[in-house]
Amino acid sequence: MNNNRDNLEQLWQQQQVSPVDTSQLKQQWRLMRSKQYLYVLLDALSTGAIPAILFLYRHSLSMFEFIWISALSVLFTGWFIYTLWLRRYSLGMNKTATSTSDFVEQVKRQYRQNMKIAYVNKLLCYLMPFIFASYFAFGYLGNYIDQAEMFRKGSRMLLFNLLCLPFIWIWADRRQKKFAKLLAGFEARWSEYSVKDL
Repeated sequence: MNNNRDNLEQLWQQQQVSPVDTSQLKQQWRLMRSKQYLYVLLDALSTGAIPAILFLYRHSLSMFEFIWISALSVLFTGWFIYTLWLRRYSLGMNKTATSTSDFVEQVKRQYRQNMKIAYVNKLLCYLMPFIFASYFAFGYLGNYIDQAEMFRKGSRMLLFNLLCLPFIWIWADRRQKKFAKLLAGFEARWSEYSVKDL
């Protein structure tokens, strides 16, 4: 029995172990982190556009429009904060990685978070037509919008929904699938390597 154990230990110690290429992992992390900062900037600009519209056009907006756009601003600010929270692993938490295994876990977590971000964006594409429709329904039924204005603004909103939202949904769906595939490939690749400290 003891001889078998010695043979097993000897066989185990003779196994070839590929060294971890930490420079490639760091480069992949820096690229992911740079992209996340760019996305945060774009999200902040798009979220900040709504209050800017409120400020610039406050005198020409009716009270109903002002309240509705303010509600949209709150909705999109919540969306921005949630996506910012989902990006937390790549925006500054990498300082907590003390070993390669910690680093690998952070990259995997961020891939999972990116899948959630894509899902939230797809969900927003489903909600936007209902948000626009409810704007017109409340406006028309509350006599805040006349019929001519409703058709004029409604045609613009419909055009936006038909032209932009399907492309945004397709883009988000592809990103969700892409990150699922990247996560699977990353997990398979890094499970083969021995994990050593940086």
